[in-house]
Amino acid sequence: MNHDDVYAAQRLRNFLMRSRNLLEGGNTRLVLGFIGDSWVRGSGLPALGDARRTRYFMPGLTTALQRLYGDAGGGWCGLSYATSGDRRGGSANPDRLFQSGTGDWSTSKNDRPVADLCTSVSGTPGDTIRVTNTLGPTSEVRLHCVAGGSIDYRWNEGPWRRLDQFAAGHVMELTGFPLVGAWTLDIKVASGVVELAGIEHRNDNPGIRIHNLGAGGSTALDWSSVDAATWQACIAALDLHTALTFFGTNDQKRITPQEHGSSLARLVHSLRAAAPDVDIALGTSPESGDLTEPRPGRPMRLYMAEARRLAIDQALCHIDCQPAFGDVSNYKYSGPRPLLDDSLIHPSVEGMRVIESLYLRVLGPVNDHAVAPA
Repeated sequence: MNHDDVYAAQRLRNFLMRSRNLLEGGNTRLVLGFIGDSWVRGSGLPALGDARRTRYFMPGLTTALQRLYGDAGGGWCGLSYATSGDRRGGSANPDRLFQSGTGDWSTSKNDRPVADLCTSVSGTPGDTIRVTNTLGPTSEVRLHCVAGGSIDYRWNEGPWRRLDQFAAGHVMELTGFPLVGAWTLDIKVASGVVELAGIEHRNDNPGIRIHNLGAGGSTALDWSSVDAATWQACIAALDLHTALTFFGTNDQKRITPQEHGSSLARLVHSLRAAAPDVDIALGTSPESGDLTEPRPGRPMRLYMAEARRLAIDQALCHIDCQPAFGDVSNYKYSGPRPLLDDSLIHPSVEGMRVIESLYLRVLGPVNDHAVAPA
């Protein structure tokens, strides 16, 4: 089995063709979706210029890719954890697109058939979530939800608009948004039980749009266990060209390597049902410094092997973070060159930069792996 850190990046054909077109000045859009756990999700909170507040690699990677290829919108902004002080549903770059809520919102996590598996729920009239977008222009804003209840929404504290009975299709286009500049969007419970998943921001500029679909604490099994048809409809609405998954840390704790492999296989099948032409790259996180059982008895290399085997069998790309991180005795939190933080299982600021650099090797303009064996 091939144990290079990046296997078969040339299989990301949509990405390679569209990114090249963008670099050559073409008028096209390239849409990426990152699916995974908290390593993808991050905190959802703006960093406010403080690198220590950044969680984790997605904000830096998104900024770099949009600087390279252009900005086609802020993408997905999840609406879960709306009233939490330490985490929120968020976007690929929460300094650009973020949310906060007031009232009695509760979060359903990792089990809802929506794009990022998480929702905010309230039946209290007046409970509100505000989405802040700091950068225009805007050509489209879509609301993802679960059917039921009625909401009012408004832009920039202007007049309220009513949406009665959420559509069964779970995705609705909002109207009246400002075409240029920054804006705020307030979504308020009007009646009934309202369950909100996220909004999607688009513009018509040439460039790349990146959806952060991470769900903290999730495993590949969670993603493959929600209602497939409903989840696929939500994913189809995002118009993905390339989907990237990133799992390992929670899987190692909660499911066996074999369950990890079979769950990834079901997830790949579901992604292809939602977007038949989508590129897919599987990603595996490095070994953690946590020695709590059952982690020591099932090392991350076993999970990596399952993902690599699936990539070979299903003609996918696979990205393994272990070679970039090196020996866990060196990079664990208590090691001489720590790349993990005091949680023992999440990347430090330095670890985030390692992941950003690895993914930029694959997704940047010079792809060192594009000529690897098919």
